[in-house]
Amino acid sequence: MIAKHAPHHDAWRRPALAWAAGLLVAFFAGGLRLLHFTQIPRFTDETDVVVRALAISRGEILPLTDTDGYIGAGFSYVLATILALFGPDPFLPRAVVIMAGVLTVGAAFLLGRELAGLTPDAEAKPNRGGAFAVGLLAALLLAVSPVHILVNSRIAWSHATTPLFTTLGIWLLARAVRRSDGASLAWSGLLFGIALQSHPTAIALAPGAAAWLVWRGRWLLRTRWAAAALGLGAVGCSTLLAYNLLTGFDSVREALAKSDAYALERAGRAPYTLALRLELEGLVRVLAGAIGEGRGDLAPLARPGAIAWAMLTPLALAWSIRAGVWLPLVVVAPFLLILPMLNSKYEPLLNGRYLMPIVPLVQSAVALLAVAVWRRAAGASRWAMVAVGLIVVLVLFDQRRSLTAYENAALADGGNLPYVDAAMRIRQLHQPGDLILLDADLGGARVASNREGVSVLEYLLVVHPEPLPVASGGANELAEQIEQGSGRQLLALLPDTRQELAARYRLTPVGEPPAGREQRLRNLGLYRVDGRR
Repeated sequence: MIAKHAPHHDAWRRPALAWAAGLLVAFFAGGLRLLHFTQIPRFTDETDVVVRALAISRGEILPLTDTDGYIGAGFSYVLATILALFGPDPFLPRAVVIMAGVLTVGAAFLLGRELAGLTPDAEAKPNRGGAFAVGLLAALLLAVSPVHILVNSRIAWSHATTPLFTTLGIWLLARAVRRSDGASLAWSGLLFGIALQSHPTAIALAPGAAAWLVWRGRWLLRTRWAAAALGLGAVGCSTLLAYNLLTGFDSVREALAKSDAYALERAGRAPYTLALRLELEGLVRVLAGAIGEGRGDLAPLARPGAIAWAMLTPLALAWSIRAGVWLPLVVVAPFLLILPMLNSKYEPLLNGRYLMPIVPLVQSAVALLAVAVWRRAAGASRWAMVAVGLIVVLVLFDQRRSLTAYENAALADGGNLPYVDAAMRIRQLHQPGDLILLDADLGGARVASNREGVSVLEYLLVVHPEPLPVASGGANELAEQIEQGSGRQLLALLPDTRQELAARYRLTPVGEPPAGREQRLRNLGLYRVDGRR
């Protein structure tokens, strides 16, 4: 009787253990993303995105695009819905992106497991344990990725969510071909459409994905599911598509203008070969977690972790081919060749996000190789198996070490905390009827788009359950507000602007200056106007 029921018992235990392991990875990924998420990275132009979403939630605007005309408004409407349901909170949009980041880790598991099923051996003799191990390792590699944690799981950009949709789209594409499942192809089209709406660089995945579908799943193109995939893809990027039809493809013009602005920021457009080299170096840094200790840092490629990933990536792609899994190379290679035509900025923080759509695919290929090596080592000797396991642990630990170094440096600078403290001081001094006048030098200028955005301090005052009336500008603009205002004003000024306004008005300091390590905020003063000079 015991022998008779043992197989049934094993069949129950394996799924239970698999689910337990998957939940542990999800909690681990969520914990890494929640840690210090309100403080680091410091708020960037995500402030513009959230304020726009807040206006949508109040019914003030109904746009077809994001703050940039080449990005669809889908993410803005998601944020608007969340803000309408839970109320305005400056950190709530980051919590939404954290959820998307954890879901992307789950998507990496699905992709890795599906790739393992594409091998001829798996098709002839399914090995669920091996496929699960590939998916789990792919998920772990993404879970500890510093760039994915800090950028794609915290900053409330539409682009931060792109890897979620591209990873799920590639997974469903592989599933459609492997299982002859037309419905999966149709849903893949929808997800690729959403990805394109979230950021136009997702288009760089299209040639490789289409080529692989024609090669391995040509029969699907002759079915109604192919038309369904195209139709759902159009639905996925419908707001962006509608905007371009109404404006004569203004997204293209704006994207080119942004590219030119980035080029000017770099003092000249990088030639293709240089952009390609920067991209490949950026990919190595992103995969290795070589993020440095500050925004824009370029950690040396000579460090052991970067060297290991520079060797491991082509080796894993080559092994995938040998194992009969061509999808990673067929998608990754065209992407890497196309992207430098569109962009030449690949610093891990914050521009590693441009490479993130292919990172889960590369990590899945690495996981496929690692599991194959581990299984062969297990057949050779126990010590060889232990050695492979230790190498995997060291790779994961190295990523965590890089993240910790950045966190320590960023927290030492204060992150968002000094701005939160400054906003709290302003709220304490605010009186009914006060208009808050903010010095434009506190931030908000967007170099790439040549426009004024929402500064961090303004963001914290406006995106709040009790928003304050705020106006921002230089000395002349603030003087106009003072002259036109019928009520009282509370001014937050840096020394240069204060000096200009003090020549026209009597300014009385109020309260204590904000404390903190951030240099600009240490120089910030709060004043009231007590008449003209």
